Amino acid sequence: MSVKIELVASYLLFISSLLVVKAKPNILIIFADDVGTGGIPGYDKFEGLGGTGMVDMPNLREFVNKGTLFTDFHSTPLCAPSRYSFLSGNYQHRGTEASGMWDLNYLGGNQFLPHQKSIADMLRDESNYHTAMMGKWHIGGKIPTINSNVTFPQYPRKSTLLSDANHDWSKPIEQGPQNIGFDSSFITTGGLQSPPYKWVRDGYFEDPSEYISWKKGSTNYMPGGKSKIIVGGEGSSNWDSTQYNIELVKETERFLDDHQDRRKDDPFFAYVALGSAHIPHSPPRKYLDGSPVYQTYPTRHMDILFEMDKVVGSLVALLEEREVLNNTLVVFLSDNGGLGSSKWHGHNENGLLRGGKGQIWEGGHRVPLIMRWDGVIPEGESRSHLIGINDLYATLCEVAGVPIYDGQGIDSVSFANYMKSDNNTAGLREYLGVWRYKEKKLRYESIRKGPFKYVIDQQEQIEFLFNLEEDIEEHHNLLAPKQQLFGINEYQELVKQMAAELEKMKNPYSPTPSVAPSQSPTESCVASSNPSYVIFQFENVCVDVSTFIESNTLTTLPCDNSDYQKFVADDYGQLRLKIDDKLCLEKVNSTMRISTCQTNPTDSFIFSPSCECLDKFPGFHIE
Repeated sequence: MSVKIELVASYLLFISSLLVVKAKPNILIIFADDVGTGGIPGYDKFEGLGGTGMVDMPNLREFVNKGTLFTDFHSTPLCAPSRYSFLSGNYQHRGTEASGMWDLNYLGGNQFLPHQKSIADMLRDESNYHTAMMGKWHIGGKIPTINSNVTFPQYPRKSTLLSDANHDWSKPIEQGPQNIGFDSSFITTGGLQSPPYKWVRDGYFEDPSEYISWKKGSTNYMPGGKSKIIVGGEGSSNWDSTQYNIELVKETERFLDDHQDRRKDDPFFAYVALGSAHIPHSPPRKYLDGSPVYQTYPTRHMDILFEMDKVVGSLVALLEEREVLNNTLVVFLSDNGGLGSSKWHGHNENGLLRGGKGQIWEGGHRVPLIMRWDGVIPEGESRSHLIGINDLYATLCEVAGVPIYDGQGIDSVSFANYMKSDNNTAGLREYLGVWRYKEKKLRYESIRKGPFKYVIDQQEQIEFLFNLEEDIEEHHNLLAPKQQLFGINEYQELVKQMAAELEKMKNPYSPTPSVAPSQSPTESCVASSNPSYVIFQFENVCVDVSTFIESNTLTTLPCDNSDYQKFVADDYGQLRLKIDDKLCLEKVNSTMRISTCQTNPTDSFIFSPSCECLDKFPGFHIE
């Protein structure tokens, strides 16, 4: 009898340990570059999404068969905004620049605002994940300089990033991966397409004093193949673009071995941002296993896609070899649609979708998403509900058991239950916005609701409405004059509703307070007798906000207009003032707001704000 009890107890302990493991999985993100749905196995089953299947992808085919594929998943139309949206759970305009921070700079840093936490921050700090990033960074960073008193423009000369005497590369890049939650990182700041052509480990350039100047358009015969440079600039003398993805596989292997040696009892989060299939298309002669890649297909672009499939196979194999695949959520996605580089050879990487990379049309941002988590996510299934790249933030937090702070991932909606079953549609998003900026100006914007997609061309002031269920190629504009009867369009109420939702999304911050004020003080909003001042009053404290939006100084004064008290912003132009035990008044870029305090304020004074009062002042947003 006692033997049976012991066996049952052992079995229950084993089952409970499995449940614990499944509740907190490892996470591997395989982030492709410029890859549409047309070249990925599985998407050919869905109207408009599949291509010709000219490139053999056995590893991705197996990945699809053992996971779940999403047919209505959307990134942004371009690289940097998509990477920020994935990492932050926010729409792109909630960061430092609405059009995205791309390159190293002197002033803006990366795309994250100081109070924003990345998915790596959340997993590491709240659930003890071991975090690492490998590959293409491309969301900015601040250059460390020798003389802080020198006034710099926002961006340096790309051609002399390493040799500029004002740059102090004995210091790490500021606001790099190490500053947003990654325990370790091995990156290039701009992928394989732009200088500096040198790897950065944990914030530091590897051997920064060793560099040469690479000429634009040059092809360099390296041991791995024909390395290409499309933007001139400095980099390592042994830079080899053909080995970019191979290096990422090797680095991922190093990270996994380090994890098993030092932290095997903790889960890991590995973000692998590939070079495939961005230009320059410079495939290696041979892959890691010695199999040929170069000139396997009619174009070098197709060769790169062939190599990408091998990379996916290698990364999954690394998990299998270490016996952690069964407890790892593996996600494959792309940052935007493809360029159509092999279209004339019969390979259409965006399927029949209109447009491609950089465009508001479906081909620009409807991209592959495939998720595999053995024993949790069904094998060989698909999901058709609308999902955004920003939704991965809340989803990963949910599967890791991580609560999301107020003010974090504010545009992210979890689909953790939906990935497990097509029947779990409760709580999924109803709307999704997409924007396309050119030269920091909004050019196009769109919003989805169900099958309907409403598009505004801001430059030409033209509106479009498509029913993607009937017209996935976006040929028939339902708002065209011929669709009207007696000057009335049957969709005008729908368009009005979608346009209103789009305006709400464009608000830089959430329109609803994250935390309610702790008390209800007596307050009044008053204008100073001096028209250049706008003052709001809380009991016996008045604050002049009129010049704060354009400057870095907030002025408080007793309401009898006597001596002023000034609070000055920090070097990044940010200012946080503690209002009570939970709320902060912040100046972030060109906006003032009330939000939950996520970091230490630069200074503090005590008063309790009224949202009704603050809403009367232009430039204020209540979060």
